[in-house]
This record gives sequence, structure tokens and C-alpha cells, in this order.
Amino acid sequence: MEDLLHCWDTYAESIEKEIHLKNTMLSCKPVLLEDAHFEVTVHNPMQKEELIGHSLQLLKMMRDQLSNSKIQMHIRIDETNEKKLAYTDLEKYELLHRINPLLSKLKDEFDLSID
Repeated sequence: MEDLLHCWDTYAESIEKEIHLKNTMLSCKPVLLEDAHFEVTVHNPMQKEELIGHSLQLLKMMRDQLSNSKIQMHIRIDETNEKKLAYTDLEKYELLHRINPLLSKLKDEFDLSID
């Protein structure tokens, strides 16, 4: 497991121009399932696509570094990662109000309205 994480981090740090892939790899670490299989849980489909797009290069490097030609990567999207997006002005206000309740005081003090 330590060797797997080391290879994963080494590859992530070597990426200079692919900042989204680098951030994905640094925040979504692999978990060893069996000797030759590991799983990466990502937060959204875009992260999955980034990893799939670079999987050949990544797996080639990992197979060489770990001396294991049977390594396989499985990518799974975390279904519990429910992020509520605010679209309307009212939804945005409510979201910001949950983050900082003092926003209502600012709204009242300056007599602001939500359109």
C-alpha cells in the first residue's frame, strides 16, 4: 500500500500542466483492493474522465515502478457527495446565510432585497 501511494503521489507531483488532474490525484488517494487491483474514489464525473484520460500513462509508470504488470485501476464516483448548487438569487442567499448567519444583519442594516 505504501509503495502504491508513493507511486501515485510521485506521478501527481510530476504533472505540471494538468492542474485539475494533479489536484484530483492529490485529494483522491487509491485504496488497494487486492494485490493487483486498486480503487480510486472521485467526487464527480469530470475527475473520473481526467483519470481515465491519463490512465494508460499512469498505469504504465506504476507497473514499471512496482514491478507488477497486472496492476488494474478502478475508478468510482462517490455517490454520497451531494453538493447542493444554488441557482436562484434566493438559493444563493440561503446558502451564504447558512455559512455566515451575520449576512442577515448586513441585509437588514443596508435595507437590501433579494431579487
